[in-house]
Amino acid sequence: MTWTGIPISIFVLLHILFADPVQSSPIHGPNDSDLVSRDAVPDCQDWSSPYKGGYADGSGTYGLSNGVTHPYVFPAIRKCWYDFFVVKADTYFLPWERNSGKVYCTKSERCSISKTLGKSHCKTQSISVAGNVGITLLGQTLGVTVTITNDDQKCNSADDATSCSWNDGGCHVIWSQQEIFRQTGYRRKRCNYGHGDQTMCMENWEQNTPTTRVNYGCGSKCSD
Repeated sequence: MTWTGIPISIFVLLHILFADPVQSSPIHGPNDSDLVSRDAVPDCQDWSSPYKGGYADGSGTYGLSNGVTHPYVFPAIRKCWYDFFVVKADTYFLPWERNSGKVYCTKSERCSISKTLGKSHCKTQSISVAGNVGITLLGQTLGVTVTITNDDQKCNSADDATSCSWNDGGCHVIWSQQEIFRQTGYRRKRCNYGHGDQTMCMENWEQNTPTTRVNYGCGSKCSD
């Protein structure tokens, strides 16, 4: 059989290959129309295991979407992507660490150190994501007041010209303590296979970024 001169089999094949993709855009936030329970969605790192990250699908503050793909699922090309949500944000300090060489005051009435070694810390993420994702999500502070360096890698060095002085005739070092801005949440994979947007899997996500705040300590001896 033919249809307007084209064999039916060829027409069907052309329809499959060139059918319009499903027009879909990410659905964001807790009002999603097709969310799943935590017991039903797989873990994105292991699809054979259920997600046990503790967050409900759609909870938290939406950050951004990325990783768009267009898989072919009969009878048309479809759309999938990742949504990122931030659920919690806070700050904490890393453990104290030595940040200067030793200064021996044994033959001086007073000795001092006016420059540290510049201990450096950079942004870390629990899962590998594109660089722009972490930078964009830094805007979701959830009310936490922090100042982040403009460095592209989001690194901060404890290299302040802090001056410490001693007059006890001992050996001393400067210690420093870096503040970290921590964001925790999850990302979910969403797809539209022709029946509306659906959550395919979820996994937790954490980002730790050094702020510009550093504590310095002058009260330590070389033996500490």
